[in-house]
Amino acid sequence: MKKTTFLTFAILLFFNSVNAQVLYSEDFNSYTLGNIGTDITGIIPGQGNWYTEERFAKSFSTVHNDNFRIESESGRGKILLLESTNIEERGIGHRMHRAAFNTIGSFWSIRDVKNNILKIEFDFNYFLYSYDNLDRIHIGISDIKGGHSTHGMFIDSMYNNEIYEIYNSHATSLTPALFAQQNTWQKIIIYVDYNNYNLYFEFPSKNYAVKSNRQMDIDNPLEYVQIGFHVFFTDNFYGNSFLKVDNIKISAVNTLPTLNIIDLDSSKFNLYPNPANNIVNITNNENMSIKQVEIYDLVGKLINTQNFNSEINIQLNIETLTSGTYLLHLQTNEGTAVKKLIKK
Repeated sequence: MKKTTFLTFAILLFFNSVNAQVLYSEDFNSYTLGNIGTDITGIIPGQGNWYTEERFAKSFSTVHNDNFRIESESGRGKILLLESTNIEERGIGHRMHRAAFNTIGSFWSIRDVKNNILKIEFDFNYFLYSYDNLDRIHIGISDIKGGHSTHGMFIDSMYNNEIYEIYNSHATSLTPALFAQQNTWQKIIIYVDYNNYNLYFEFPSKNYAVKSNRQMDIDNPLEYVQIGFHVFFTDNFYGNSFLKVDNIKISAVNTLPTLNIIDLDSSKFNLYPNPANNIVNITNNENMSIKQVEIYDLVGKLINTQNFNSEINIQLNIETLTSGTYLLHLQTNEGTAVKKLIKK
């Protein structure tokens, strides 16, 4: 059974790798089933030094510690669960369940100085029951004094589970548009390169990564930030929303790995018809030559690959696809773009 691991400086020196140091890992298997803690004000930590907090509620009369729980899940063991329960009062107003680990800086400060890239990885699974189309989850690096992520991502039910980037509590769509699959375990890896303050989001199951359009704040050291998970919702009279988290690992690495970075604005490409039956036309007005199209389902499985002779306008055959939503990876002479396609 794995334990939460804080490596002392002596151990770091003894086991130090030039390429990577694992500073913290957690699979929650050593935790007790049930509520993480007894305090929902974010002041007193619960199990594993996790803080739980309720924000934006009109009152605390319907808030419960069991919104933050450790549960068992078949095939995974114990997991961290944040859930909005349907016993909340209708019209209670905006609220956010938040679980955060305090703080990254407590172990980042004892890394080997050569390893100046922060790597945060974890598995997550979520479901957003959206009646008012405002439910969302936040995942990322949070300001210790605030509920919103300073750098990270959120998934919004209003826009068909599109992934947005958070920067100092403001959200902007990542380029290109990325989509997450509900009720499916998936991994995300966040890299913060403190050599140049660049930020990257990698989705290994989908075989792509995105470089942030913004940089980390130079004046926001890790001593003041924490890893945080949030479920934000309006009212959940009609159903539950949840976020599950497992297998957290935080490392300090020396070199950024080779990432399949998608770096083209998908709006430069046109797909028609969409939805489509058999043939999809793909065009662009900037003379970008398309060399290859990879078709993925929303879980990240590669379904089909079609090659082209560096053509600006192409026709994609989708006759063999079953009905559903797919992501097209357009490989061009200038980079990769992703477009969403619906097969009738």
